[in-house]
Amino acid sequence: SVLATFPRAESFDIESLSLTLASVPLSREIVISALFLLLLGVIAKLILYVRSLMALSALISSSEAVESEWTAVLNDSSKIMNVRRRVELRKSSRVSTPSTCGVMKPCIILPSTMMQREQLLESRAQILQHELAHIKRHDSLVAGLQALVSIFFFWHPAVTYINRKIRCEREIACDDWVVRINGQHGGTSIKAYAYSLVGIAESLSMQVTPAHTVACVDSSAGLRERIGIMLDKKVNHSTSVHLAANVFVTAIA
Repeated sequence: SVLATFPRAESFDIESLSLTLASVPLSREIVISALFLLLLGVIAKLILYVRSLMALSALISSSEAVESEWTAVLNDSSKIMNVRRRVELRKSSRVSTPSTCGVMKPCIILPSTMMQREQLLESRAQILQHELAHIKRHDSLVAGLQALVSIFFFWHPAVTYINRKIRCEREIACDDWVVRINGQHGGTSIKAYAYSLVGIAESLSMQVTPAHTVACVDSSAGLRERIGIMLDKKVNHSTSVHLAANVFVTAIA
């Protein structure tokens, strides 16, 4: 019997238990049931992914083009950061944080209410530089690849953990761009930018970020760490942009 194959109490250890469990044959019904549940999970995640893409398309279509001083600031920041691609600046009441989307045609979408908030006017260049850093790093593409990986490996806790770490490190990397640029060009104090991030976090809604979209602040979690790194003068804020490296890390996930 199966019980007879288990080791005796006096010789019990983890290795022998693992070998014993590996030798126990699984019934065909259990294997089929597990595969069926896995397939259902993949289909459900795939449906959510398609719905997310549709939501992104609807968001862009319903947003409005921005024609104000924000556009001039975006153009100046693009020149400073050597962003050669045309970036469209739009606003929408359906987002509560600055977001970057689009792989072929990058687009920055700002919350409509953000345009009138005086406390953010002082650091609008830094906010846009953060979003431009996402574009230079091809983060929208990487975020889409993360979503695809999560469809097929939704059951794997390591994938969930690594995806969360990638999102966190992605924001820290873009903050490094802001710190480095403002150190070189004498821009507004980084403290003002940090206060702006806190203000954005306080106004966050429960909206879910669509696939192929990266948000400046997607939750208050990790914001304290980001601000601490920005204000720490001992931290090396050097930046690098390597699409192959980003894709490689996502593939590992």
